[in-house]
Amino acid sequence: MLTISCDSMSCLYRGDESELGIWISQSANIAVYVLMLVFAVEFTYYLHARLRVRSAVRLYFNEAAAAIGLVLLGVTQFTGFFYFYDIHNNYLRGSGFLCFYGILVIIYGHCLYKIHQRRDRIIKEDRYCLAAVFGVLIISGILQLAFTSFASINIGATIGTMILYLWHFFKVQDLESDRDLRFALTEQKRTIKALEESQSQERRTREKLDKYKGIFKKQQDDRQKTLEVLDRSEAKAKETQQALDEARSQLEDLNAGESGKESL
Repeated sequence: MLTISCDSMSCLYRGDESELGIWISQSANIAVYVLMLVFAVEFTYYLHARLRVRSAVRLYFNEAAAAIGLVLLGVTQFTGFFYFYDIHNNYLRGSGFLCFYGILVIIYGHCLYKIHQRRDRIIKEDRYCLAAVFGVLIISGILQLAFTSFASINIGATIGTMILYLWHFFKVQDLESDRDLRFALTEQKRTIKALEESQSQERRTREKLDKYKGIFKKQQDDRQKTLEVLDRSEAKAKETQQALDEARSQLEDLNAGESGKESL
């Protein structure tokens, strides 16, 4: 958007022969060329991080290409290599105009080559996103070469950036939804685990109660058997006592009979 704004300012004051018009038009035009190179390098940084490339050779190569472009841009201010202004402050392409776009093609082409090399690290949806970005850049670059006064390449770069931003935005939303879903599933698993532990604890408690019931029932049975044994023992004791009483009675009768005989 900054590049488009500078390009708009440059176009707005083209043909204005006042000192202010010349200064704004030419300064804004220089800013456009500088920002186009900066954007290309920034896009290289983006891909370097996106593809998780450890080597910085690709960064150095594209940075060197952008640095050459900046040097040639400085030379252009004195030689009109990329572009020049006529006496009426009108923008005209120079003999090396295609050289500048050749530098951009080298930078983006190198990026595209690295994407092709590491395509196995990019999921299919991301490939579609990057293909859309490069498609917009290629189409806008062709339009820029065909129409001098139409800043299509800057518009294409802006559209490509918006595509990347929107793609990342919705991807982050999906990741947040997945994170919320995973959190909900985790909480559900924790709840299920807690219920299972509660059920397990309840089962162990029931088993202990059943065990205690069995022990209590056994104790009751033993007590009942003990009472039965005691009852039988008491009954036998009564029978024994009765037998003793009868024997004592008989013994007393015998003793009384013997006493009577002795008296006689």
